[in-house]
Amino acid sequence: MPDCEDCGRSFATPEALLQHRKDRHGGAQPAAAAPQKPAQQRKPRSLRRRNRHPVAITIAALALVAVVGVYFVASPYLQGPPFPYITGESWIHVHPYLTIDIAGTNVTVPQGIGILAGGLEPVHTHDSSGLLHVELSSTDANSHNYTLGDFFTIWNYTAGKEGSAVEPTLNGKVLPVVFSSTDLLGFKTNSTYQVVLLVDGHPSTQWGSLNLEQLDYCSAANYGAPCCPTDCTTSSGPASDPSWDGGSAYPYGYGHTIVLEYVKVS
Repeated sequence: MPDCEDCGRSFATPEALLQHRKDRHGGAQPAAAAPQKPAQQRKPRSLRRRNRHPVAITIAALALVAVVGVYFVASPYLQGPPFPYITGESWIHVHPYLTIDIAGTNVTVPQGIGILAGGLEPVHTHDSSGLLHVELSSTDANSHNYTLGDFFTIWNYTAGKEGSAVEPTLNGKVLPVVFSSTDLLGFKTNSTYQVVLLVDGHPSTQWGSLNLEQLDYCSAANYGAPCCPTDCTTSSGPASDPSWDGGSAYPYGYGHTIVLEYVKVS
């Protein structure tokens, strides 16, 4: 027997139930249950999406390594020059003479080392003869004795700024600007070869600390290369005497030579 869902009364037939609902409940139909939406299945996260983060992290790490690497390579050249630019030559102006030899082959000391857009470094070259110019005024940092190591520092900085114009080369190959007791322009001491420093023809162990200011080569008695033309009053000479401490006589003599060699061990 059907029952009325509103009042619970039982009826013999469905027709009687309908009539009852019409009379007592305004003909309302029983409320139908709201249809239930089928549960949506969660889409599985794609493998590609799950793997995106490790890939991104790897790319970011590689980028960071590259940036750090570029910084350490380039930072010496992004900073200022290794020494303050000179403001004149009234206090000292001397000319050491440097020769570099790798296993019997001369390596040119290029023109323009230490000559930069902002000025001149205290040690520089005006030509490719190997003649170095050490120039200072009385207002420069005259307490610093410029050394062979300082010259290589200036050379390395200039090469970073000017590129191939001042890079050392051997048989068409560009060499790194490095110098120590065991490494000359990338040629390292081993069981067969060694680096040798000769000052006035004699072996020296001063290496980078060698004081250039005491090793002038040119004087008024010199004619021709390597002093001319950059230290001569005319193209052929004579050379000028060095300027020293505002005009006093240079106390260290003339004709000094500096030779760096990479030679076979005897």
